[in-house]
Amino acid sequence: MSEAVSNRLQPAQVDEADEAEAAAFTPVFRAVSTPKQRRGIRLENIYWDGLKMLAADRNRSIGEIVEEVADSVPGGGNLASLLRVRVMHWLSERVRSLERVSGADAAEAIIQACPSPAFALRGDKKIVFHNRALLALIQSRFVTVKPDVMQKGLRLTLDTRLELVMEQLRGGARSVSSGFMLGVEERRIRGSLNLVSAPVARKPMVLAFITSA
Repeated sequence: MSEAVSNRLQPAQVDEADEAEAAAFTPVFRAVSTPKQRRGIRLENIYWDGLKMLAADRNRSIGEIVEEVADSVPGGGNLASLLRVRVMHWLSERVRSLERVSGADAAEAIIQACPSPAFALRGDKKIVFHNRALLALIQSRFVTVKPDVMQKGLRLTLDTRLELVMEQLRGGARSVSSGFMLGVEERRIRGSLNLVSAPVARKPMVLAFITSA
């Protein structure tokens, strides 16, 4: 595509972006049948989407949620505003509940519960935490290893670059298999492992489960 053609397209693309942004803030009218009556409501699309998710989460219809909200305030009120507040309240609760199971503590709990050797890796290939089974494996192979081997002296190498593993997991792969090497001084442990995404939203991390060594 030539530069001249590209420049001619830019104003249209900008207009479409502006229209899409304006539409997001434009209330949409819908008639909702509730258990008591039919109500006409104007809400922005994002709140209609939120109301639909809320109703599905509660295994109820949108009309039932609307009527519940309308009945919750004696004397009535601005129903559209009340629905916005209800949707945001539900979303806030959902975010908090997801944060409780999507942090480093949750990832560490998975590693500790695994009966086979396992550990968690950051993007810089640093082992963030490990379970007792991994330490037992290292101590069984390297009898003279020092107790602080996990903090210093242990080297990890993956046959597949960790950046590529993370890219594949972000792309939808459920797990990625790779060979690995753990080294202490001149001694080595070689084997294979499976890597999966850790349930951590803020800091990319993978969980590694050793399948053979």
